[in-house]
Parts: sequence; structure tokens; C-alpha cells
Amino acid sequence: AMRAERDGFVRKLQEAMEGVEELGALVKDLDIGLIDFMARYQGRDVCLCWKFGEDSIRFWHGAEEGFRGRKEIDDDFRQNHTGEALSEDLSGGAPN
Repeated sequence: AMRAERDGFVRKLQEAMEGVEELGALVKDLDIGLIDFMARYQGRDVCLCWKFGEDSIRFWHGAEEGFRGRKEIDDDFRQNHTGEALSEDLSGGAPN
């Protein structure tokens, strides 16, 4: 019975991850809740980076740099990136 319950949970988790990826996100680390969204900046592929507990997407890194290469999204990034999967918080509005 426990195995069937576990298998059902794993199946639901896989379906949820596929749903997230269909929206254009990449699940990078389930343990810390790390999700990347692809974008372009300065002619290269970059990732908008969100971690569970963060109130908005505030960091980015090069596609090859990973989490340790995170940089804060600044005005230059906001004005010069391309990509569709952006949080409204990137528009420059102050959080409530």
C-alpha cells in the first residue's frame, strides 16, 4: 500500500514538473525549489533565476554559470533583455 501511495505521489510530481516546464520554466533543483526561465541578454542565452521563498524574480545568470553566478537584475538588464517569461516585478515597480 505504501509503495502504491509513493508511486502515485511520484507520478503527480512528474506531472507537475512537466506542467511547469511547458510554461517555459526549467526545474533546476527540487530540494531548494530552484527554477530558471530562459531569456537573452547582450547576445547570449541567460537564465532568470527564482528560488523558493523569494518574492519575485530578482536574479539572473549566464546559461553556463549556474546558481553561483547569480547577479541582481538591474536597470540595464530590464531594458536590454528579451524573453517572455518575465515577472511583472521586473518592470521596475517597487514591491508593496
